[in-house]
Amino acid sequence: DVEEAREHAKNGLSGTKYEITEYETGKEAMEKIPRHTPDIVLTSLVMPGEGGFCVLASLRENPKTKNIPVIIVSNRRLGDAERRILKHKATGSVQKNHFADPNFIKMVKKAVSELEKL
Repeated sequence: DVEEAREHAKNGLSGTKYEITEYETGKEAMEKIPRHTPDIVLTSLVMPGEGGFCVLASLRENPKTKNIPVIIVSNRRLGDAERRILKHKATGSVQKNHFADPNFIKMVKKAVSELEKL
C-alpha cells in the first residue's frame, strides 16, 4: 500500500511482538510472501498494480500460504459480490484510520492464535 497507510499500520502494531515486513505493490507481496511465510498479512484492496483481491486469491491458492490470516485494510466501499468474497476468504477487515483501535490489535492477535492452533 502507500507509505502513509503502511506507517499507520506499523504504528498500530508497535509495542507488539510482531515483526513487520512491508511491500509496496500487490505483485511484490505475491512474490515474496510465500518465501517469507508471515504469521498474518494486512493488505489494502487498492494498491499499485495487482490489488488486494489478487493478493488474497494468490495466497488462498498456494498450499504454503492458504492458511495465513489475511486482514483487509481499506476505506473502499464494497459491493455485494466483493463483500461475499471477503467474507469467505479474508480473516477480517479494518478501516485504514482504525489502526489505533484496540479492536484492531485484538483481531490481529486472535487471527495469529487461530493459525498457531493449526
